[in-house]
Formats: sequence, C-alpha cells, structure tokens
Amino acid sequence: MNKPKLLKIMLTIAIAGGLATPLSGCALKSEAETVAENQVVAVARGDITIDIASAGNLSFCREEELAFEMPGTVEEVLVEVGDSVEEGQVLARLDTSEWEDQLLAVELDLIQAQINQKNAEIALDKAENPYTEEEIEDAEQAVEDAEYELNRAEGELRYALAHGSSHEVTQWQTEAYSAQRQLDLAEETLDAMLYERDEDDIEIKGMQMEIAQGRLDNAKKAVDEALAAGPEITAPFDGFVTLVNVSGGD
Repeated sequence: MNKPKLLKIMLTIAIAGGLATPLSGCALKSEAETVAENQVVAVARGDITIDIASAGNLSFCREEELAFEMPGTVEEVLVEVGDSVEEGQVLARLDTSEWEDQLLAVELDLIQAQINQKNAEIALDKAENPYTEEEIEDAEQAVEDAEYELNRAEGELRYALAHGSSHEVTQWQTEAYSAQRQLDLAEETLDAMLYERDEDDIEIKGMQMEIAQGRLDNAKKAVDEALAAGPEITAPFDGFVTLVNVSGGD
C-alpha cells in the first residue's frame, strides 16, 4: 500500500485595488498582460500545485499556500487551467474513507474518555462521601432505636428496684447494660459515617480524577482537530487557475 502524501495547493492571485507596494515580486502591469509568475511547490505522489491569478490594473500580488491538514489520497481535482474560481469554492478533495476512519477512532476515544472521567468522578465522590443518604438515615434510626431500648430497660430496672424481686432486678440490669452497649455501637457507627474519611484514598482518587479530566480534554481536542481537518481544500479568494499539476486518484 502506498503511504498517503500530504496534498498541497499553491494559490497565487493578483488583486486589483488602489496604489500599494507590490508584494512577492509583482509589479504594475497592463490589463492585457498576465499578472504573476507561477509558483510551483515540489511535489511527490499525492501532491498538487494549483496557481490562481486575476487580471487587470494591479496594485499588489497575494500568494497563499494551502494544504490538507491530514494525510490521504487525492480523490478528485475539481478545477482545470483557465477555470475561474470564487472564494469558498472546493478545489480538490481527498478520499474521505481514511478521514472517516480517523474521525470514528477519535470519537470512540472521546466516548471512552467520558466514561473514564465519569467513573473517576464517582470514585472521588464515594471517597469523599462513602455513605449514601439512605445508609446515614438507617444509622441515625439505629441510634434512636437503641436510645429507646435503653430508656425502656432503665425504666423497668427502676420499677424492679422498687417493687420487684432480686431476680427481676438482675434481669433488667443485664437488659440495661446490653441496651447501653447497643447505643454506644450505634453512635460510633454514625460518627464514623459522618466524620471519619480516608484522606489518603481521597487524595489518590482526586489525582485519578485530574488525569481522567486531562485525557477527556485531549480527546475533545482530537475530535475538534479531526473535524477541522476536513477532506477538502477551498479557494480563499476569487481568481482563475493558471496551473494544475495533478489529477484525482494520485
């Protein structure tokens, strides 16, 4: 397979206007004279040189070299020597299959980068807030339930001390002690959920988030560049073609 070459086009135009210092070696000429020498770029397979000029009373020349911003194979050249062209007119076009493959590849990279960035964002949020609101509400309810059981056991113990047997007193003392332990555990769990975080893990997740965001930004840039590097070259100004040295399919 031949390696695609960068397709280049040279556009030369002499613009009519008021008095000005001639540029690129152009001088004032009569309307009947040809107005600029052809500027030819050295070419290889897949390269193209097109000169465009205008005729009339000239005050200066303008040269501008254009090139596809992507490698590829010339599919067609849409102008010939002597053709008049208008600003924005398509002059040549590459085979779009390679460009479409490249665009698809960077778009898939962008999708993957978006997924990775979202996963990193979720992981960071999980590290900073390791428990859901529902889990915290359940822990708060556990504290309330433990407080209720402790209050109930302490009430029964007071009654047993005043009116019950020694067996009943012992029973409710055990119940009160157990209820206190359950309350202590419930409060410790809630405090850990609300206030204790793994700062090292948060720092790591934060760095991973920054990396994922950077890769996402690069992927977006790659898509923008692929879209900007379209498979067409257009005329940047009005004029006429004075030289074409390649044909489509090269």
